[in-house]
Amino acid sequence: MAGEAYGHMNDVDHSDGAFLLTHWGTIIYWDEATEALRHGPIADVPLNLLGFQRGEYLEIRTADQAVGSWLIQRFPDQHVVSFEIRSWFKTAVRFIAAQEDGRTAKHRERAADMGQFMLLSRRTAMALKEFVSNDWVSFDGYRERLSSRPAVRMKQGFTIEIDGDLVEVTPNLDHFVIEQETSQDRIIVRRINYIRQNGTIGTLARFRPALYWCAFGKESIFDCLALSINSAVDFGEFTGDFIIITDRDEEYIRRLVPKIPTKRIFVKKMKADSPKDYTFARYFIADLGIEEYQPICYMDYDVIVNKSILPLLAKISCSRKFWIGTEMDHKPHLQGENMLTAHGDWYGQWLFRGESNGEVGANVDTFYSSGVFAFCNVSAVRLLFGAMRVWHEYYEKIGGKNFDQPFLNYALHRLGVIDISNLDPYYSNGGKKNWDRAERRGFLHFQGGVGRAGGKIQAMQQYYDLISSQAQPQSSAGEQMLISGHPIDGT
Repeated sequence: MAGEAYGHMNDVDHSDGAFLLTHWGTIIYWDEATEALRHGPIADVPLNLLGFQRGEYLEIRTADQAVGSWLIQRFPDQHVVSFEIRSWFKTAVRFIAAQEDGRTAKHRERAADMGQFMLLSRRTAMALKEFVSNDWVSFDGYRERLSSRPAVRMKQGFTIEIDGDLVEVTPNLDHFVIEQETSQDRIIVRRINYIRQNGTIGTLARFRPALYWCAFGKESIFDCLALSINSAVDFGEFTGDFIIITDRDEEYIRRLVPKIPTKRIFVKKMKADSPKDYTFARYFIADLGIEEYQPICYMDYDVIVNKSILPLLAKISCSRKFWIGTEMDHKPHLQGENMLTAHGDWYGQWLFRGESNGEVGANVDTFYSSGVFAFCNVSAVRLLFGAMRVWHEYYEKIGGKNFDQPFLNYALHRLGVIDISNLDPYYSNGGKKNWDRAERRGFLHFQGGVGRAGGKIQAMQQYYDLISSQAQPQSSAGEQMLISGHPIDGT
């Protein structure tokens, strides 16, 4: 359920089994290789061992077999338990302990720390795994002011460290309010709100960024695509994943950009029979099983990234808006009604004029380019992109020949399904003719007709060579903290 939050609950639901958290901040699991119980970091080990309470005993099971039955002994702190193994034939009692080297053992005496465990519900364990398996951006939720890229780590003594603060872990994560979604029996945590040691609230937003492109048709289009992808690494300092929607196979795309590690490239094959299909392919991204990414940014194949985009992506991961640029720097003499009159094919003149009042509303004074846009995650754009696909199907039936941008402009102005944030401070147009004078904002679009790549590749290559010889634009102190803070594994 989207937006499900954890709060304080008096009772812990273990009806579907409980996972065992150790004093070390690790999880007990069944090691198939040694056929033994071990414990390890929750981000690295399988969650394959569950305990089911049967009266005073906890029955320990994998999916296939019973491992044991342990007597539960509770500490004064009811969150913490220890386990005894009692023989039916002997009076000897053994206590379960999680040793520092990752093994579990049976001791004659109860170990002070090694013998302490916490029973976690399935959703709590999955949420903790999300905490430590992802990167996060810390921000002031009221003003959306970014502050850092914190590390989140499980620590000893049933605590979790967030940006230097130790927060107590309880079976129901009582000190956290979590925004999450469920997808195919897994939990995806979007935001974490937690109580700091000084009593204030800290807020983290998920940071697992992805860039995506659509490319179909001529070889020249794929030549441009290779430059666009490489620019995101060379100048954009991007270390996330790359998603390509295309009619080419995976091996072809990977040969196109050999410098990108194969594990970071994901090819989604799609058929496009016409330029119209090609331009609408970008709106099928929410159907491709990429819920884990946040934020997500789309670029046309003829866009060069010319500056670090990590600070921008960090902002978008904290935002609930749809980020998109205009073409006003390319056509500054046109505004509102004039924009529609001069360029109706691109901005949806017939759609706006088709309304009952026959006029363009006074609030319609800005028109957007679908060449670059970004959003927090696919859940944020399902309604918007769903509407785009409905229009596509409708106009396909009646033989319409228009591309996506008129429909996107009309949807953004009329549907009211998502707030808009202007991407113009990071986005420039007109690269095909003015690349040698373009300001390095983040994205430079070499637009000039759908599918017309032949005249662009030379300008894009010349621009790529030019900025390769220049120093990277200076980032602000705040931006630099986000770029060089807690590192993202891009290898």
